Amino acid sequence: MAAKKVTRKQLLKEPDEFITFSAQLIQFAVKYKIQFFVGIGVGCAVLILVSGFFYFSKKSDEKAFSLMQQGIMRYKTLSQTIGPAKAYQEVDKDFEFILKKYSSKDGGKLARVSYADICYRAG
Repeated sequence: MAAKKVTRKQLLKEPDEFITFSAQLIQFAVKYKIQFFVGIGVGCAVLILVSGFFYFSKKSDEKAFSLMQQGIMRYKTLSQTIGPAKAYQEVDKDFEFILKKYSSKDGGKLARVSYADICYRAG
């Protein structure tokens, strides 16, 4: 059996699906406007808190990498002038600070490896 063909004129008489859905959505928002705006406010607040957390986490990681790089450069210059054992004693406090404050960050973990190398070279 052949499917009944719907003419263009019949399609134009039917309500548009998008306009019907958007009208129902607007009516819902007007009916529950307080809950709607509270939900939007809570969502924005959560978004701000999450983005702030990631921003400060990244900033902390960059600080750890910066301190580690400064410690390595200081160790290299000191080891060439006064030797690895004395250079180790000079940069010991710097690396201990990095390991204590930034131990959970990637920069702190890499600083631990660099510090182990410095300790090994110092004997």
